[in-house]
Amino acid sequence: MMVRFLFLFIALNLTAGPDPLKTRHANQAKQRAENALVSNDYKAAIMAYNYLLDTLKIKDEKALLNLAHAYMKRADYSNATTKYTEASKSSDAKIKSIAYQQLGILQSEKGNREEAIAHFKNAIKFDPSNTQARFNYELMVKNKNKDIPKSQDKQQRQEEEKKKQEEDKKNQDKKDQQKKEDPKKSDQENKEPGKGDK
Repeated sequence: MMVRFLFLFIALNLTAGPDPLKTRHANQAKQRAENALVSNDYKAAIMAYNYLLDTLKIKDEKALLNLAHAYMKRADYSNATTKYTEASKSSDAKIKSIAYQQLGILQSEKGNREEAIAHFKNAIKFDPSNTQARFNYELMVKNKNKDIPKSQDKQQRQEEEKKKQEEDKKNQDKKDQQKKEDPKKSDQENKEPGKGDK
């Protein structure tokens, strides 16, 4: 009796296959995450990728790399470093290479030249065709005494910050000009008709 029950239990588990509901939820989460990433909604992408990878426990190395990219775009460097480190253990050499390349960029922005060079070297080792990693590696080795290269994201943020500061200065100048003109306007507005017009 016990043997028959055990056989039936094993047979049912072998034929059950993957949970179709979980598969559907995983596909939906991945699609939401990819759409959010494409539309630069990094917060939504992070939420969807975390749901896919952590809640549903789906193993998807490309999704993990994209999650790291989303954290990087949101300037959440701590989580980006964690996820890129996880992605650097991938079985896919290209994913591994990109993860190491991004870790190199993160280290270079912190001023950790030797760690950055080591990461770029690993990126090239796992994918010799990774021209971005090769460029960054060669640039850092050739220019040891110069500034460390900044990532495109950081350069873009710096440019946006500069534009914002210029805009703020223009707005402040306009406000200062209005304050100079406002006392005259407020004096005229405060005069009641008929008073002092005699």
